[in-house]
Amino acid sequence: MQLTILLFLMQRRANSVPNNRTALYTSYMETFLDREAEKTATVHEHRADLEEVTAFLGWHLQARAEAENGNGQMPTRELLRAIMNYLFDVEKDQSMFNDLFTAVTDRVWALTSKVQGTFEFDVQPLREYFAARYLYEYAGADQRGFDTGDVLRNMVRRGYWLNTLRFYAGFANPNELGGMAETLEEERDARTHPSQVRTAAWNLLADGVFTGRKPSQNRAAKLFLDDLSVRLIHHSHDLPELAGDRGGHHLAAELRALVAKQPASRATAERIRLAFKLDEPAQFDAWWRPNMLTAAGTDSELTWLNIAVPAQSLYRAGPTVVGRLALFTPATVAAALAAGAVADPGSPAEHALLRAVLDGHASDVTHTCPGYAGDVLHVLRPQYFIGKTLEETDAAGWRKTGGPQRHRNAAFRRLRERDPRLTLLQEKSKNTAGQAGTTSLWGNTARAVGELFGPCWLAAEIAVIGAASDPKKFLTGGDLSRDSECFGPHPDYGRLLQETRRNRGDSSWWTHTFTAYPDPQSRAVWVLALISTATPDTLLKHLEHVDDAVSRLPDGTLSALRVSSSRLGAMLATRPLPETVLDTAADRSLATVNLLTHHIRSRRLAALDEPTLTTMARYGKAAWPALRALSERMAQTPSPRLLEGLKAYGPNAKDPFTPALVVRSSVLNHAPDTVAAILDAPFDYPIEWLMAAIGAAERSAQHAEAAYLRDVARTQNWFTHHDR
Repeated sequence: MQLTILLFLMQRRANSVPNNRTALYTSYMETFLDREAEKTATVHEHRADLEEVTAFLGWHLQARAEAENGNGQMPTRELLRAIMNYLFDVEKDQSMFNDLFTAVTDRVWALTSKVQGTFEFDVQPLREYFAARYLYEYAGADQRGFDTGDVLRNMVRRGYWLNTLRFYAGFANPNELGGMAETLEEERDARTHPSQVRTAAWNLLADGVFTGRKPSQNRAAKLFLDDLSVRLIHHSHDLPELAGDRGGHHLAAELRALVAKQPASRATAERIRLAFKLDEPAQFDAWWRPNMLTAAGTDSELTWLNIAVPAQSLYRAGPTVVGRLALFTPATVAAALAAGAVADPGSPAEHALLRAVLDGHASDVTHTCPGYAGDVLHVLRPQYFIGKTLEETDAAGWRKTGGPQRHRNAAFRRLRERDPRLTLLQEKSKNTAGQAGTTSLWGNTARAVGELFGPCWLAAEIAVIGAASDPKKFLTGGDLSRDSECFGPHPDYGRLLQETRRNRGDSSWWTHTFTAYPDPQSRAVWVLALISTATPDTLLKHLEHVDDAVSRLPDGTLSALRVSSSRLGAMLATRPLPETVLDTAADRSLATVNLLTHHIRSRRLAALDEPTLTTMARYGKAAWPALRALSERMAQTPSPRLLEGLKAYGPNAKDPFTPALVVRSSVLNHAPDTVAAILDAPFDYPIEWLMAAIGAAERSAQHAEAAYLRDVARTQNWFTHHDR
């Protein structure tokens, strides 16, 4: 509808077309009525009354549609009666009734008869426009000191009236914008309709309602600086884009200021992602770069690298800034890669970035990263090789690949240009004749990685993925070197895959390999292979070995093991463990129990008590099974203790590959204290629980208020006439 109007006005008014949706509709109606007034005496004579009656009918039909859950249609006799009653109530000359009805239904095409015996507005936006116009021009017209904020408040509280509200606010004069922003602030702070208020306010800001007064627009933009607003806007997928000149730039600058003040806050990740959506990259970079240079080499380096991730600012900063970074932990190096770091070829920084990829510290970076290390990650990402185990086979026996390959092929091309030897990676990541339906792809790729880069975690994980693939879909296959070993300083990753598969249930093989290869890398790979592929009985016999191994692993190696186990458990469930494993593991370390939970399908983990589940939050995103168990229990029987458990995990406890929490929208309907606690600290809880609290607050408010806007209008005497 809006496009039709825009095209019409462009033909009539060229470059003077309004950019505000309310002004656009108003201009269209004025242009249309000007034309009709020239052609029809009735329209010319009764134009003001015609516009008033049409606006009344917009309100009348919109209010009726809400109250009766209808479609805005009205029988002709009732429509005639409504117009007559309105003219009587507002003391207008009723002799013009027939002329007005004819004009409304014939000359002004807003009302039409699509179903015999009824009338309705031609399209719903026109009904909403005229309803808004009636509310703006006539609500409280006969009351002294009427608070127009009451109209705004009551529309904001009712999602049904959102589009009408957008038209209504568009009628506001510049001297009304400050009051409108104040009303929205009051509604936000009341917290009775947390989602509806913010959705409405965001739409008004995006519509350009406040552009007439910069101070009012900035005030409206600041409505979204509180924690609840940031979380809601960040996680909403159907809100309109907020242009920079309509408050977007101001909001982004204020969000950046909050981040600079508290860079280590739990809110930083979502604040900065929202700010970047609203910003130009150049503005973001100009703010971030000096802060990053100040933080380089300090304890804040990791924090400011993570802040750069959404914008990939480190890529535009160039090798000079990368060279200033200390990159003293694997997490810092992975964050630099995620932030777009590109180092000079052959430099220590480039070596550090590549090492982070090969050691498994960057595998959960979900976006494409630039540079040599980024390309290696792109073509060897474990998620890709897990996905290959899940592909379907078509009728001709070919495997259906998921997603386009062009980006991966481009990365292979750049790697070949960098070093022709890397052609081997692309060759081995494809099945050749006779290899389809076997594990050759995983084993041969892992062997190629080992040959090119030396023994590394990434190659081992690819091999274990192949070993863990469904034996009913994939026969064991792939290349081997004679007299090679699975573990040790020179592992053959093809042999690791095949021997692991062959010895799933052979306890003596697992005992031998554990004893024979005591180095940290071998022990970590041994644990990953055991937990991901061994039969449950075999695994239980070696829990003491798992405990011993994880207790001795360096922090970086243990972190890579934990994340790889989490990924395999979440994405590849060909051999789930029974929950009874946890009973046997009751006396094992928390780190061992955490690894086991990745491969157990039970959602409640009944064998683990709440303190254990809560303490497991120390493992971050790799503790998603414990978080899910706490969430399941909280959904069944909410309690302050369980709420504290959820709080331990905070807002960023899951990644895109782990199962989503399932929280019923009604779970907190009768838990007002819990709702208040969550709304008081939105960044202390997972988003699913925040949304449940918001839903409960909205429903509670709806039950306490008059259900429909026409009832509010009647009770507060907004209009002289009475709907009947």
